[in-house]
Amino acid sequence: MMLPDDKQPFNYDPEFDKEIERQEREWYGDEQYDDEWYDEWDEWYDEEPEPEPQQEQPAKEPEPQESSYSILSTNPDSHFKSYTKDPRLNASITKTKKTSKFKTTTLLWEKLKKLDEEDFLNELRLHKQKQIKRIVKLEADDPLKNRPRILKMLSDLAEEIAMTAMLFMNQKMQGLYGLPAYLSSYQQLQESYLALVAMGKWGGREINYYSDLDLIFVYSHQGRTKGSKSIENKEYFSKWAQKFLTTLSVSTATGICYEVDTELRPSGNQGLLVTPYDKFIDHQMNKAEYWERQALLRARPICFDGELFDLISEQIKRLNYKRPIDKAYYKSLFDIRQRVIEERAKKESHGFDLKLAAGGLMDIEFIVHALQFKMAGIHPNLQTRNIFKALMTIEKESIVQTQKAKILTEAYTLFRTLESKLHLSKKRSASFIHYDNENLHEWAAKIGFESKDSLIKRLKELKELVHQHFNNIFTS
Repeated sequence: MMLPDDKQPFNYDPEFDKEIERQEREWYGDEQYDDEWYDEWDEWYDEEPEPEPQQEQPAKEPEPQESSYSILSTNPDSHFKSYTKDPRLNASITKTKKTSKFKTTTLLWEKLKKLDEEDFLNELRLHKQKQIKRIVKLEADDPLKNRPRILKMLSDLAEEIAMTAMLFMNQKMQGLYGLPAYLSSYQQLQESYLALVAMGKWGGREINYYSDLDLIFVYSHQGRTKGSKSIENKEYFSKWAQKFLTTLSVSTATGICYEVDTELRPSGNQGLLVTPYDKFIDHQMNKAEYWERQALLRARPICFDGELFDLISEQIKRLNYKRPIDKAYYKSLFDIRQRVIEERAKKESHGFDLKLAAGGLMDIEFIVHALQFKMAGIHPNLQTRNIFKALMTIEKESIVQTQKAKILTEAYTLFRTLESKLHLSKKRSASFIHYDNENLHEWAAKIGFESKDSLIKRLKELKELVHQHFNNIFTS
């Protein structure tokens, strides 16, 4: 995503693209960075439906897997290795996927890095607003089919802004306290890094226009900063995180960037804002409750250090898919879901809470996560943070009956599309859709329904079918 104006923010080197592409391919290989499935979604979405089989074939049970606790190390030193530095950027190449906006983050940072704090905050918000206007244009063309791409673009924009804010924090904090460092097992001073672990829909690259950002702060090593005003790394990264949250969420003359939620960190609001890597992994291995294990399925690190990125990514994948899940999980998550429906879902007969109500988005997410825990061992494509991709896999690989899979995909796509419409019309996060909403006529026509009434009818049908499927999985 280029900056919205035609002018380059600094003296643009035509070889810059080639250099970034070369280093990305060197780091990630030629497998194209996990973006190809969006094209697969487009082809699959347009496929003619196949004749429905007369009888459901029972899904294969996964073979029992050995517990893999022994291969889960909480010692970051055992995994760290050397990565090439890019001297032109005077920083490590960002070890995230190509969709993490490394190049555009660099361009944006070059434009903003010399600004004072007030101007930086305002320009960051203006950049978001300009890019949102570009993304909204995709709403005009097949909004259901384009939903995964639209939500991905919104998520990538949030990542670009977050990473630019991270660079600003590094510049500001290191100027005050010096570089955070630790003494390695080889008795050498090394830099300690911090990662944002994106959670929830941001982790799955599915945030909507006014979504909050769910994240956890994890830093690699304890130690002290190496500056004239030296402090412990724990204090340094705590100050860093507090300032980072303010950078994104404070209201300025140009608005805010994002509201940020850090409640998913170990021990929630009672815990420390930043967590050292070893304690983060120890908590997830030995102390995490069932809902935390489920939340970890969508965890995705964002950082400027390749080793830390690899370390967190590999350990999270093992924690998610190499450990057994017992029957108590289903009862625990069913009870949580019932409490949400009773206590938080807005109950009105003339509308539908797309997110929290029985049969809503939360039901679909819980269904997908239950199938991931049970079946991802023999269906590797199900090992994904993205619900759209998981739903496509569930249908294509016949993990549940085809008709049920189609219902889940239709419901999730329609609900997320209507959620986007609500966000844009209200200019805030919203999930409750009133059946007398004056915009429903227009939305129904754009989505492909004959009338507002036909849209409402289908919403009610899908709501009932989804909740039936949820009950079948969690109470059978």
